Order: sequence, then structure tokens, then C-alpha cells
Amino acid sequence: MTGTVELRVLSADDLDSYRKLRLEALRAEPTAFGSSYEVEASARADKYRDRLTGSAENFVLGAWQADRLVAMLGFVRETASKRLHIGAVWGMYVIPSLRGQGLGRRLLTDVLRRARELPELEHLLLTVVSVNTAAHALYQSLGFVAWGTEPAALKIDGVDYDDIHMVLRLHDAH
Repeated sequence: MTGTVELRVLSADDLDSYRKLRLEALRAEPTAFGSSYEVEASARADKYRDRLTGSAENFVLGAWQADRLVAMLGFVRETASKRLHIGAVWGMYVIPSLRGQGLGRRLLTDVLRRARELPELEHLLLTVVSVNTAAHALYQSLGFVAWGTEPAALKIDGVDYDDIHMVLRLHDAH
């Protein structure tokens, strides 16, 4: 990786950088996200600002190289009383020029550390499109296990893409 990369939780002050990278991600990798560029490009700033609460239970972790946001990964904890033991990882994106250099692993490892600090959080869920073999391998290497496949979860330009649902048991509680 050329230059130092700093990880930090994004705040409302990072709104413009986050929105720019999110839209880049949606345009460059449409199969990797449930949302689309068209939907999010027309979204109000409030939608993005709400994701940048910076709380321990709902945050977007960003990777900064100099003053540029170059990668991101979201985390959210379920809020329903019967699902407080579950969190989800979402929206992983690393700019193409920095892929394969361990930045995605750094982001996910940091999110896992933060998740393990939350009381009574037991499981982390994520979804990865079946054609994204690099992401799938990363998640497996950090302990996520596939528990099911959703056929044709996404349809993009008439092509169906399956989603692999994965879980990580944070504390080997059971």
C-alpha cells in the first residue's frame, strides 16, 4: 500500500466523502450491493447522514489515505428486543487500486474487534454475492460460515445473481 492508511469511524463531517465513495462503489460494483447507483444518487443527504451516527452500535468505518476516503465498511446492531444479540456487516468497498493489499481485512478485523466489545452481541451476519469470490474467501478466513444461498437475490440488466448468507459466532457461545 502506498502511503499510510488510517482507519476511523466516519461522522457527519465526512458526509461528502462518504457519499462520493458510496456512489463510486455502486457504479463500479453493481453486483456487490443491494442498492443501486440510480436510487442512491437521487437520495437526500439525510439518508447518508443517518448512516454516519458514529455510535458503537451503528457506524461506518472508513479508511483514509491522506485526505481521501479509500475504503469503507458498515456495521449495525439489530434493535428489536429479540434480536439484540445480532449485528450485521454491510457495504464493504475498497477502491480498485488498493485491493489485494489487506485493507479489506484490516477494516473487517477492526469491525470484529468493536463488535466483540458490545455486551450480549453474539452473531454477525453478512451477505456476499456468489460471484465475488475474493470477498467470500476473506469472510471465510475470518471465521464467517455460509448458512444459506438465496437464488436470484439480485437481478441486474436481466442477469440473476445469488447471495450467500454468512454468520460469525463472536464468542463461540453455543
